[in-house]
Amino acid sequence: MPKHLPRRTLYLHLLCALGASSLAHAAEPADANANGEAADSLQTVTVTAQKRAELARDVPAAISAFSGKDLREGGGNLSAGGVMDLVPNASGPTNDGHVRTRWWIRGIGTGDQSANVVSPVSFYVDEVYLNSPLLSGAPAYDLRQAEVLRGPQGTLWGKNTTGGAVSFITNKPTFKPDGYFKAELGNHNSHIVEAAAGGALQEDVLAGRISLYSDSTDGYGRNTFQHSKTGKKEEDHQVRVQLLANLSPDLQALFNVHGRDYHGTGDALQGLGLGAGGTNTYGYVLPPLGTADIATNAPTSDDLRGSGASLTLHWNLGRNELTSITSYERVARTTNGDGDATPLEISRSHADISARQSAQELRLASPRSDQLNWIVGAHYFTEKLDNNNSSGNLPGVQTIATPTGTIPTAYNNLSLQQDTKSYALFGSLTYNFSERFNLTGGLRWTSESKDIALSRVANSGTVSYNNTAEWWKRSSVSSTLLTTATQNADTTWKAATWDLTPQYKFSQDVSAYARAAKGFRGGGYNGGVTTQSTVAVVSPEYLTSGEAGLRTAWLDHRVTADVTAFYYDYKNVQLNQVVSTSTGPVSRLTNGAKAKAHGAEFELAAQATQALRLNAAIGLLRSKYTDYGAYTGNEFGRAPHTNVLVGGEYRQPLNNGGEAVFSTNWNYRSRYFFVTTNETDPNYIQPAYTIGNLKLSYLPPGKKVNLTFYVNNLTNRFYKTNAIPYGNNVIGYSNSDPRTFGVSATYRW
Repeated sequence: MPKHLPRRTLYLHLLCALGASSLAHAAEPADANANGEAADSLQTVTVTAQKRAELARDVPAAISAFSGKDLREGGGNLSAGGVMDLVPNASGPTNDGHVRTRWWIRGIGTGDQSANVVSPVSFYVDEVYLNSPLLSGAPAYDLRQAEVLRGPQGTLWGKNTTGGAVSFITNKPTFKPDGYFKAELGNHNSHIVEAAAGGALQEDVLAGRISLYSDSTDGYGRNTFQHSKTGKKEEDHQVRVQLLANLSPDLQALFNVHGRDYHGTGDALQGLGLGAGGTNTYGYVLPPLGTADIATNAPTSDDLRGSGASLTLHWNLGRNELTSITSYERVARTTNGDGDATPLEISRSHADISARQSAQELRLASPRSDQLNWIVGAHYFTEKLDNNNSSGNLPGVQTIATPTGTIPTAYNNLSLQQDTKSYALFGSLTYNFSERFNLTGGLRWTSESKDIALSRVANSGTVSYNNTAEWWKRSSVSSTLLTTATQNADTTWKAATWDLTPQYKFSQDVSAYARAAKGFRGGGYNGGVTTQSTVAVVSPEYLTSGEAGLRTAWLDHRVTADVTAFYYDYKNVQLNQVVSTSTGPVSRLTNGAKAKAHGAEFELAAQATQALRLNAAIGLLRSKYTDYGAYTGNEFGRAPHTNVLVGGEYRQPLNNGGEAVFSTNWNYRSRYFFVTTNETDPNYIQPAYTIGNLKLSYLPPGKKVNLTFYVNNLTNRFYKTNAIPYGNNVIGYSNSDPRTFGVSATYRW
């Protein structure tokens, strides 16, 4: 990319190159009720939760689906985890800016920050499974739909899905010109530009679409020691190009290539001193919580680059359809951080992480309308991960005096390479006994292998550096380094997972189902070792669920009401235990726990009038470890007992032919814990809180333009998004975003 041409300018030139013809022949916007629904009924939602396009109300599973158009025209960037705020019994905090999301569904998730640990909630974009946590934090753009499946998905989505699956579906090229342009300005000097344009390149044969995203913000906090902005100060640039080709009447190909360039200052990590007067081990008084300000001395930065491509083929073979999805992704991240949350030279960090994955999926499906219909397939996945991270403190840079005197120098480095290979065969079959009753059963067999080469070294006595500019390299240390942990292992795990679902339709608008399913998360290794005693081979975890649901629609589809109840039997749970020591936090990834959980979800949507739409959801959850040694009886982390979502939208026609739209949504979560091994210390507890957002939009006549004013976190509610032992008698916190507001303008054609 030429240095003299700003990224945002280059992206706009690319957009104009493809979109000029589209703008010249801009089509009228589609009618909101093109499906023939009554003007005052709820719109029909089509989902692909069962790898087929079908109405959401016909799918016997706990699923939440959201239109990309509705999500896009809100305010601020749309993080992958932000969608979870709209789902009962779910959350997805993005603690590291736009870098990674920590998914939690019905209490199932992971707080482990090691690069080689995957989430039990799987993440897909355009049906491509994204394994690395570093591929989950990018803002979504040009999105057609987001779907969240709750509960284990052991057959069709299969891989690492004890908790559920999150699927993003982007807008694809069409042979009619269409697109949009969105620009937004917000507080904290926030800027967002998002756009897409597409149309036919060769009539009925080749279509294309280019999609662009760019944002930047100054951050919402200050580093009072360095006198600089911090707290998610970042810029993010993304581009995606797609080509759709009708190769023959029976064969269609979709090619997708995309890239990303992200730069940030990392999270505004705060520390709470546990000593007298809020001091740490060295007598320093840490700033109080409740503000976005921090005081640290080590430089902080977070740089990530990613790219990928996929080829999706749909081939009609008589009455059946063959689908092939070939994909490749790569991502690299470099971070620098302050590991002690103070201006003292106690700990600084550096990490280089890269991951490369490739995958191939084949599916053959019969027509859904057949009395006996089926899907069979195979999936292959491979990933190469390199992780090199260091921490230490340097000589001669002590920034402030401490009551205990000089802090000794230190150094440690962990080098980890891990290769993963996974094979799976799967099938799902549905038999319609009658128009009212059907039975679906699925089975998946998976074989997964991982090999690891790990080495950790640390200083012995005083550290001597010969190159402090690149202090994190082992070659920069001239004093003696001792090996504290090594691991060379190659392990294979095999598992069979399944689901069985009878469904009964009382009428076209009322149906009930019962679903039993088993999912698993693959085994692995502890990537956060500090000593040989923390080296571990972790076995897969398994979750068996029972679920029952009732789906109803009333008053000509003006009201929908859904109820879901579930019960979980959770075995061999993978747990990350973080223990604070005098030299810093020690992470131990282990198995061994058994657990139970049960709960319910109530979801209601109502088109009260042609102008007023209301929605509400309640998530109820109870969880408990039933066999966890001294911690038996403790609850899951990040598993509030109650989660309440309410929202509404009011549309007011105006005399000039335009429309004003007011909408709001509110999210309440009851108290929850961050650390499963400590549920009595209030420092590891997040009290109940409520977050509210408001949006006011104006649509001029024609409704191609949307002008919006928004406020997120209206009451400026402060809450913690993470809390872990930090070492040196300190607890480390990640905190919520403060109140944000801004204006946006969207033009669609």
